[in-house]
Amino acid sequence: MRRMVGGLTGGSLCKVTALALAALWVAAVFMLPSFTFAEDWPKYRRDLNNSGLSAETFLSSANVSSLALKWKYSPGGYISASPAVATVNGESMVFLGAWNGTFTALDAVTGALKWQFQIDAVTSCNQDSCTRIGSSAAVDSGMVYFGAANGYFYALNASTGALVWKIQEGDPNQGYEVWASPLIYRGIVYYGVASHTGVPCVQGRVIARVAATGAPIWTFSTLDQRTCPSGTCVGGDVWASPALDTQFGTLFVGTGNPGAAGCTPASADATLYPDSILALNPITGQLMNYFQSVPQDQLDQDFGSSPVLHQTEQYNFNSNAFSINYWVTEASKDHSVYTLPRGLGGLASTKAQAVNLQSQIIASPAVRPIIGYPAPGVMGIGNDIWVPTDGGTLAAIQQDTYGNTTLLGWITASASNSAPALINDLLFYGNNAGDLVAVTTQSTSTGLGGGTVVYTYVTGGPVWSGPAISNGRIYFGSTDTYVYCLSIGGN
Repeated sequence: MRRMVGGLTGGSLCKVTALALAALWVAAVFMLPSFTFAEDWPKYRRDLNNSGLSAETFLSSANVSSLALKWKYSPGGYISASPAVATVNGESMVFLGAWNGTFTALDAVTGALKWQFQIDAVTSCNQDSCTRIGSSAAVDSGMVYFGAANGYFYALNASTGALVWKIQEGDPNQGYEVWASPLIYRGIVYYGVASHTGVPCVQGRVIARVAATGAPIWTFSTLDQRTCPSGTCVGGDVWASPALDTQFGTLFVGTGNPGAAGCTPASADATLYPDSILALNPITGQLMNYFQSVPQDQLDQDFGSSPVLHQTEQYNFNSNAFSINYWVTEASKDHSVYTLPRGLGGLASTKAQAVNLQSQIIASPAVRPIIGYPAPGVMGIGNDIWVPTDGGTLAAIQQDTYGNTTLLGWITASASNSAPALINDLLFYGNNAGDLVAVTTQSTSTGLGGGTVVYTYVTGGPVWSGPAISNGRIYFGSTDTYVYCLSIGGN
C-alpha cells in the first residue's frame, strides 16, 4: 500500500520529520547503544509481527564476548520450544515446555522453579512423541497458553500454574498434535493444528477461541475438500505461529504439504490450500486471499516457518513524496523465501518475490530495519532478512527501500532450525552442533558486510530452541534438557 505526500508544509513536514526521527532511532538502536531499555519477550518471535527483533540496548558486538552463564535449569526432557519471558504480577518469569510433557515456569532472574504442570496422558497412545511440548508458549493478561503432542491446547494461570481451561483438538492416535505457537490479541487466542510429522496426516486447521474461557469463535480448515478428487483429503498442517497485521486487520498463516507428499499413508491431494500463505479475517475466520508456492506438491515442500510482517519507507527530496510499503515474508521447504505486499484486503498481490537459498528452510526469518539511500535525493528504511537454512548456512537477504529483495550471500556458520533473534548489530541462533551462535549483521547496499561469528556458547545437544531476549538476558533451550540464561558477566 502506498501513500503519497505533496509539498513540505504542515502535515508533510511532520511525515518527513517522522522518517528522519525513525532513521535516527534505527541508527541509535542498532549501532551504538547509549541507554538502557528493557522489554518482555512474551511469545514466539516476540511480537505480533514475528519480527524476532529486540529493542533492548544492553548488548552489541562491542561487549558480546562478556556473555556468560547466569543459570541453567533442566525440566528433564528435550527442549525445542522457544522460551517466553513475561512480567507477571511485577515479577519476570520464563515459561517453556519440554518433550517429557512438563511445562515449567521459572524466576527469570535466578532460575528458581516457580511451578510445573504435567500435560494429560493419553490412554494407549501409539505415538512415541505423545508427551512432547513443541509449542512455544504465549503469555497475556496473567495467563499462559501452549499446545502439545497429546492433541490438547492449554491455558494456565501464569502465576500459579493452575489449569484455567483445556481443549483436545484431536486424538493423537489419529495423528493430531498442536505444534503451533499461539498468538493472543484483544481477548482472542489463535493457533493451528498439525500432525505428528505426517504419521499419520490430519486435516490442518486454524482456530480462534476466547482467550479467557476457550469458547470457540471460528475454525478455518486449511483444506478445501471440494478440491479433493475422492474421499477425504489430509494435509495442510499449521506448524508455526501466525502473524497479525493490526493495521489492516489480517491474520497470516502458513500451511503444510498435501496428503500425497510426506504423509504415511499417502492420500489424494486437495489442491487448496496446502503450501500456502493464507490471509484470514481475524474476527470471522473468512479467507481473504492466499498465495500458493507449490501447486500439487509431491516433495513435502511446505511452509514450516512463521510469516513475518515488515515495511519499507522512502522519502524523495526531489518530488517531496513520502511512501510506506507493507510486506509479509515466509520461508519454505522448497528452498525459497517469499515476500508479498500486504494491505487492505489481506495480500495486496499474490505475485511474490522469491529468493532461492538452495536448501530447505524451516526456521522463521528475522528482520532488521536498515537505512538506505537507493538513489540521489532519496532516503528510506529497508530491511535485512536473515534466514538459517537446513543446509548449515545463514542467508542474508536485503530488501531495499522500494521493496526489492536480493540475496547478499551465505554465511557458513552451522545454521539449523532455530529461529534467530536480533539485537543491535547481532543475530543469535542455535545449531545442530549444540551451540548458541552470535554473528554480526552489518550489511551494505553493495554486498554482505556482516556475518562474522563473534560469540559461541556450547551446550550438550542440538539447539533447536529460538533464543528470547529480555531484561538484559538471553534465554534458550537445548536438547540436552537444559534451559540456559546468559547475561553480561553472568550477573
